[in-house]
Amino acid sequence: MNGYTFKRRFHFTLIELLIVVSVIVILIGILLPALQKAKQEAHKIVCKNNLRQIGFMVVEYVNDNNGTMCPYVALSPTRYWPVCFQDYLAAIAPKWRLSAMNGISTEDGTGIWDRKTWGPLSCPSAPTSGTSETNLNNMDYGINTYIGWCGSSVQDASTAQKYYRFHNITRSSEVFIFADVAWPIYRLLPGSQTLRHNGGFNLLYCDSHVGWNKGYISATVNNILPWNSY
Repeated sequence: MNGYTFKRRFHFTLIELLIVVSVIVILIGILLPALQKAKQEAHKIVCKNNLRQIGFMVVEYVNDNNGTMCPYVALSPTRYWPVCFQDYLAAIAPKWRLSAMNGISTEDGTGIWDRKTWGPLSCPSAPTSGTSETNLNNMDYGINTYIGWCGSSVQDASTAQKYYRFHNITRSSEVFIFADVAWPIYRLLPGSQTLRHNGGFNLLYCDSHVGWNKGYISATVNNILPWNSY
């Protein structure tokens, strides 16, 4: 009698356990997409905050240089924007600055470094595998190549390789200066954007506000916003 009762109770408990496990699996299947979406949204918020910190750096640089902003690359000698911003990057990415002081040439910024030093220069949604870790100029945020453009076409990057007055940029709330870039590199071109935030990407505009754009942004001679407003 006791043996029979024990077997019945054990059999019932096993069925109950299987039901509970099945319910848990179903709930996980329902909640997992929502959790993934929440994680992506959190990464998007962190990325926006990174760009805001970069924006503070830009404001300080411009104020200290008579309203002048550096281009994505200055020639003779070649100096990419991360090198121009070295002293200002120290405030938001001190470990990066330390790497810059100890392992690169101050002329071109090349050297071996650790991605963990990027700090706010690293987007949490950017892939960490297959990225370049041998050039201090390459980061997850690229500077707008055409922001100083005054040439004959928006594709003419050669005219962007110069310093320019920040106040000459009209419609500053519509022209961006930094944004998510598809792979670690110092500049952003049409086609090098990446949709790593819910089908869009984050942008830092010239008036220091940060926005999100759904889809890619093209650039033509007749439609240069938000690349430039000249």
